[in-house]
Amino acid sequence: MAMLFLVLTVGTIAIQIPNILGMQAHSGGQLDWAQITKITLMTLPLTVVATASYTYFYGRGSEYFSYPAMSVFAKVASLVIALVVQIVFLKIHEYNWLEITGISVAICGIILSIYSEDILKAGAV
Repeated sequence: MAMLFLVLTVGTIAIQIPNILGMQAHSGGQLDWAQITKITLMTLPLTVVATASYTYFYGRGSEYFSYPAMSVFAKVASLVIALVVQIVFLKIHEYNWLEITGISVAICGIILSIYSEDILKAGAV
């Protein structure tokens, strides 16, 4: 199961690269359709990696989790990676504590979801 979340992380990171490049081009005042096409073509291999990663995650993950649960996992992974990107790569150190609290609650929910069977078994003893 650790492989599922590793692959999800890889896919989520891969899909963030075009976003970061688009933001950097926009802040430089260069984001026109030619630049968008250039970023798209340049990051096409990453898009393939992201698609393959998400396909693996949802395909194999369906053995363990429902589709809505996996969708929540993917969204929380995206939020966590986006926060890391904002702080580390974009050097924007302003963040909202409400966002951090929400992400923390979501991560706790994911942990509970992953270990729900073990928790229920322990409670039934």
